Amino acid sequence: MAAASYSVTRLAAAADLIGRGQYGVSVAVDSADELGELCADFNRMSAELGRTSVSKDFLDGVIRGIADAVFVTDLSGAIRMVNPAGAAMLGHGEAAIVGRPLAEFLDTGAVEAVLGADGVKDLESVLRRADGRPVPIIVSTSALRGRDGAADGAVSVAKDLTARKDAEAALRGAYSLLSATLEATADGILVVDQESRILRYNQKFAAMWKIPEEVLAARDDNQALAVVVDQLADPEAFLGKVRELYGNTTATSFDVLEFKDGRVFERYSQPQVVNGVCVGRVWDFRDVSEHRRLQSMLAQSEKLSAVGQLAAGVAHEINNPLGVILGFAQAALRRLKPEDELSMPVRSIEREAQRCSRLVKNLL
Repeated sequence: MAAASYSVTRLAAAADLIGRGQYGVSVAVDSADELGELCADFNRMSAELGRTSVSKDFLDGVIRGIADAVFVTDLSGAIRMVNPAGAAMLGHGEAAIVGRPLAEFLDTGAVEAVLGADGVKDLESVLRRADGRPVPIIVSTSALRGRDGAADGAVSVAKDLTARKDAEAALRGAYSLLSATLEATADGILVVDQESRILRYNQKFAAMWKIPEEVLAARDDNQALAVVVDQLADPEAFLGKVRELYGNTTATSFDVLEFKDGRVFERYSQPQVVNGVCVGRVWDFRDVSEHRRLQSMLAQSEKLSAVGQLAAGVAHEINNPLGVILGFAQAALRRLKPEDELSMPVRSIEREAQRCSRLVKNLL
């Protein structure tokens, strides 16, 4: 009788362990009677449970090993369990968190959704750390249900978005800097992808080419080309270069575009390369019309300067013999009487020599 009582006690203890999630336990079979058969059947069932069920210790190990924060709450919203990642995210020890309402840590607007019967997926919110610092998170929640299917609580998995938010802020800053740089440049900039879709342009480009906003909004480079070709003195050469460069994605190019209205653009083009792969093409247009005009004026000025220098040189060469002629004419007039027949021709020589002298002085 005592042996039977001892076996029943061991069976009860083993069943209690299984109830706590420790599957695979067994009891010793000390007899071949009905109690022994019961113990053997219990051991077979326990072994089958060990093969087909997940133990509580195993589940605890999995949850504690998850890199994201895991919070298990009851129906009132109190935290029943938190893994080490969750405790680290909140800046508290696990013991200081368990039993406290989730609302103490989670942004108020998200608590109702997280604790709702339907749960949430990828909800962005904010957790409050022990030091008061907010932690941006993305959280998903599923309901925990008992054997009867009724809700018994919820399990929430939260991922820290701090690094992602910092990267997004840095990216926004870089994009803002790029936009400001593009708009500040004096050149017109156009960026297209491999399928001739317009990825980016600055307002200078739109103004230089007089392209309507609705055409640029369509992001189709072919539509933009159709607008600009009629402005060019040689549209076929312009389109030919475009086709050539789109066919040779690694080529760079420089040429000069002349417009029907007299404007002149310099056109630069080079491939856009990301991680060694060509993903598009960058076009740079510079209006050099005023520069060309000034160059032409400078060339004309240099020509006039050269002519002036030549004239000055010639004037010096003429002035020397002219002075001799004038001197001899005046000397002859002093020796001639007014009625002398040579007086009139010599006076004419003097008069014309003086006129030439004045002209030479004006050239100098």
